[in-house]
Amino acid sequence: MDSGGAVTLLKSLSELLAAPRNSFEDYHESAMSLRSTVNFQLKQQHHPKRVADDSEEPAVVLTGEEKFKVESFYAIVDSLGSHLNRRFHAYSEINNRFCFLTGDLDSTAVKESLRSLTEFYSGDLNEEIFDEWVQWCSLVKQLASKPLSQALPTPLQMLTIMNTQNLQTVFPNVFVALHIYLTLPVSNCGGERSSSHLKRIKSALHATMIQERLNSLTLLSIELWIVNSVGFSNLIEMFAAAKARRKI
Repeated sequence: MDSGGAVTLLKSLSELLAAPRNSFEDYHESAMSLRSTVNFQLKQQHHPKRVADDSEEPAVVLTGEEKFKVESFYAIVDSLGSHLNRRFHAYSEINNRFCFLTGDLDSTAVKESLRSLTEFYSGDLNEEIFDEWVQWCSLVKQLASKPLSQALPTPLQMLTIMNTQNLQTVFPNVFVALHIYLTLPVSNCGGERSSSHLKRIKSALHATMIQERLNSLTLLSIELWIVNSVGFSNLIEMFAAAKARRKI
């Protein structure tokens, strides 16, 4: 899957998750059908102390069901939606640089896309990519296995045609642009649990540690398997001899 397909799927998934936010009652009824009694426990309310400039309006007191709806149901749905939107905007920004792959040659968006792509990948592409792209679009419609209308083949199909016909050196900028587009990852992952070596070393008791010592201890903590294989007997003896108090 390329980034264009990822953007389309993420957008549809965001729209799918937007609907359940207003369907709490439906989920509540479904839960009631699975279990005869569904009680929302409500702990004892703690009313804050009033001060002189407080409003005369009474404090808002939520029922157990309303508290669960606001603090749990809405929080989960909104958090999931915000994470999806953040990924959607990130993929959209990348995909906009390559909108010329599916756009019309006469469109100004294609020219702007090629210009911004050349500026972003200035070390890999040059300004000749526009002329190459115009010629390539005309040629690829003739080289395609099936007759094409105005629509172009997919980026993967175009790269396959270019490799089959050995046209990499004829259209070097287009070849590099297709490679970049098709090798951009469309999946992301993260560690289930993450920890920092810095948190283990720079604790509240070590807050005044200088930067040089902190860097050295962090490196020792990261490369612990190397440290364990090193013998420190001679180093300890040298340190003890240097710090030992001599009797007069």
